[in-house]
Order: sequence, then C-alpha cells, then structure tokens
Amino acid sequence: MRSHRAEPDACAGREPPPGPTPSRRRRLSRLFSATTRDRLHNALIDAPVAGELYVRTRSQLRHGLVTPRTQLILDGYPRSANAYAEWAFRYVNGDDVRMAVRLHSPRAVRFGAERGMPTIVLIRAPRDAVASWLQYKPGLRAERAFRRYAAYYDQVYPLRDRVVVAEFEEVVADFGAVVARCNERFGTSFVPYPGGGVAESWVRARIESAWAYDETGEPAEHRVPRPSSDRHAAAHLLEGAGDDPAVAAAMHAADRAWRRFSVKRP
Repeated sequence: MRSHRAEPDACAGREPPPGPTPSRRRRLSRLFSATTRDRLHNALIDAPVAGELYVRTRSQLRHGLVTPRTQLILDGYPRSANAYAEWAFRYVNGDDVRMAVRLHSPRAVRFGAERGMPTIVLIRAPRDAVASWLQYKPGLRAERAFRRYAAYYDQVYPLRDRVVVAEFEEVVADFGAVVARCNERFGTSFVPYPGGGVAESWVRARIESAWAYDETGEPAEHRVPRPSSDRHAAAHLLEGAGDDPAVAAAMHAADRAWRRFSVKRP
C-alpha cells in the first residue's frame, strides 16, 4: 500500500469535484426551501436504482459512488468527522484505494455490509451533529435534521455487526486505531493514520481548501468541517428547540437511535 509519509503533498491536487455553479445554486435556493431540498435529496440518494443514477449524474456526489470495485466505504450522518476521516485516510494511503465517502446515506452502508466490503460507519452525538449541520445548511428545520439522523442510524442498525462503528471522539483523537480495527475486522492492510503535527496540518489544509465556500460561492466559515469560533455550540443553538412538540419528538428519536447504535451506549 502506497504511503504518503515521505511525500505529504502527493494528494494536494485531489479536491472534491466542483458542484453546481453559484448562479445555479442561487436559483435553486429561491425555488425551494432548505428543508424541501434536503427532503428531495435524501429521497433520491436513498433510492436503490434512482439513487445510483442520481449520484452518477451529479459531479459533487461521485465521491460517494459505491460499486463492486469499491475498497472502502466511509459513511455517517453529516458533521460526524466524515471529511476528517477521509483526508486522514488519504494522507497515508493515497489515491490508490477506491473509496466511497460522504454519501450520508444508509444505502452506501447496506451495499457494503451485504457484500462483506470494508465499511466504517461514523457516529456523533445527535445534538452536536445536528447543531453543526444546521449551521452548514441555513434554513433547514431542526425537526427535519433530527428525523434524518434517527432514520439513518435506525436503518443501518441491523447491519451494525457487519461494519466498524467509529465514534466521533475516537476518529478525531486516534483515527489510526479505527483503521487498525478495520484491518482486523476485514483482513485489509490499510496504513493506519499516524497523527502528529505534520499529518494534522496536511489534513486541515485539505479540509480548508475544499469547504471554504457556501452554496452561493461566497466565503463561509460556517461550512468548514472542523472546530470554529464562528459556530454556536449545540446547547446554545438548540436552546428552546425542545419546546416545540414536533422537534422534541424528533430529538427523542435521534437520541434513541444514537444510544442503540453507539459503541459507548450511554
């Protein structure tokens, strides 16, 4: 397996494919609310046949395309260290490994688990993940975000024993241990992420360059998937949200899904 320890800039040119142009995104934003767009996107991406066509025809989703040739699937609810895990893995394993990442759909996990493919499912406490996602997707309703969280992990729960489950805290603290567990579980020989200042700086640079702009093409600190002083903590952002019965029910469903799927099972 090719390692990038000796050449940390080898992946520097590999960035996620560009998405729709800013002008097209603005038109879509005017036509549909963030919640409506999210509902349509998830319905399409989760569909067995339509979902694959949807991913293949949208350049900004092709990184999540799962095929029989895929060698590693990394997936989870948004803002659960998906981007960090992807680039940390690439730092030492390069571009030679065919990965399906950041599809954020149970379909990707199901495809891998049913075929015995190396699959890592990332999970983060729902309030933290949803709070970050709501700031990434302004206008998205909290109820919708919590319902999607619950639906995602409820659907992949029956597959739990056939995948590697990685908690957010472990991913950002010791992703090398996650890769080692994947190797043990699936008999792979991926190089574990070493961590350290050089590696972390490389990963951070890739994340910064790939998520620096919002859906209109404007600079947006709130999008970048790493800690930021410009984002509110979950407790602050979701303060009072549970006063709405519909949101409270969605939060409860998400909490239940998290506790059932989580490694720590608090």
